[in-house]
Amino acid sequence: MAIDEKTLNQLESSLLRTRRLKAEIERKLEYGDLNRDILMALLLRNPNIIDPDTARYLLNKKILSKDDFNDCNIDFNFVDLLLEEEPTDPADASEFVPIQSIAPGSTEVYFWGMPAAGKSCALGALLSIANNGDDTMMQQQCQGGSYMSHLAEIFHHDGAYGYLPAGTAIMNTYEMRFSLIRDEKEHPLSLIDLSGELFKCLYKKFKNNVLNDDEQTAFDTLNNLLVEHASENRKLHFFVIEYGAQDKKIDGLRQDEYLKCAAEYLNQLGVFREYSDAIYIVLTKADKAGNFDNRQDEDDHYYNYMSQNYRSFYSSLRKMCKDNSINGGQLQFVPFTIGDIVLRRMCRFNATSAREILDYIVERSAYVERNKLGRIVRILRQ
Repeated sequence: MAIDEKTLNQLESSLLRTRRLKAEIERKLEYGDLNRDILMALLLRNPNIIDPDTARYLLNKKILSKDDFNDCNIDFNFVDLLLEEEPTDPADASEFVPIQSIAPGSTEVYFWGMPAAGKSCALGALLSIANNGDDTMMQQQCQGGSYMSHLAEIFHHDGAYGYLPAGTAIMNTYEMRFSLIRDEKEHPLSLIDLSGELFKCLYKKFKNNVLNDDEQTAFDTLNNLLVEHASENRKLHFFVIEYGAQDKKIDGLRQDEYLKCAAEYLNQLGVFREYSDAIYIVLTKADKAGNFDNRQDEDDHYYNYMSQNYRSFYSSLRKMCKDNSINGGQLQFVPFTIGDIVLRRMCRFNATSAREILDYIVERSAYVERNKLGRIVRILRQ
């Protein structure tokens, strides 16, 4: 059955907007607005047009077969995983306990990001590589221990198939404490997944607006960790931004408005004034940018992208690097791709980007030489 492009465009737009996807698919099938051929045409155009729950429904109802999905470039490994295992959430918000302290002697690694920027996916990839790759991760008891264990079990090796983590409660900040062993050196780390709502809180503070109770809790956690009771541990910062999402709005405002106000307020707080050794911008979904002949062309592209779409935010961070002698006064881009994503939450893992971030962390973090006395702390604020 042939279907015109205009109708496909309308159906695709409708399905991407709906919040009750499976129910909407069922309704359209019942009224004849969808059938096998149309679904396959939509999947060929966009392998993320439906989610795992809907795909499982279509398989169980025999509306689509495993061969149908394979013909739509969603291979049998994805379908087998879909039928064998359902996704689990990395953390239960009801079990959340606020951070009390950061371990002395570790390097604190902060991950900042707007809601849905891909921060949890990046952390899951990073922890999976550290936990299951060539490096050895020794986990310790910590506030975010359960969250860390779930994230670290997403992918067991490069090329593995798995479910991406669902978004966590946006008010929650997690500390994941472990030691990474590489080249006979032990790197004590505290990875800190900052609240996704934090940028909205900082925007409100910058605009002198009143925070609600949850927002105040998120802001107090940041203030406690990085201002009022900041430890003397060295600190690294990764700002996670979704490539191509510059026009996405939250509560009617583009992301750049939140980011630039947050950067100005962080500067006023003096968050990066002491102990910060590096600031990076991680651009998730970087595969949308295409391929580059060399790293300089890639860096130039991302510089132009940030200058055009997040000029004030980028300029503020770069100025803070220069004013505080962070990273030699430079702001570094880290393009990030987690792998091939289908059905919105299923992924064939590509570990390249995660390894690059892990290399940056190892390069810039304090370490203890194993089998030797004493700690060698590298001060890289230059």
